[in-house]
Amino acid sequence: MSTKIVIKRTVPNYLQFYKNLPPKSCVDCGHVVIEQHESYSTKCEHCLSKDHE
Repeated sequence: MSTKIVIKRTVPNYLQFYKNLPPKSCVDCGHVVIEQHESYSTKCEHCLSKDHE
């Protein structure tokens, strides 16, 4: 007699994963960074402008 094992696969919900990510914060002051498409910046606009002075 054989036992049939059924494995149910679930499809991960990638959209829900990205919606649950915390917002990116500035490494200098901790304020939330307004992200733009394909941006890898880790500082907010205020801290970036202070660096150029």
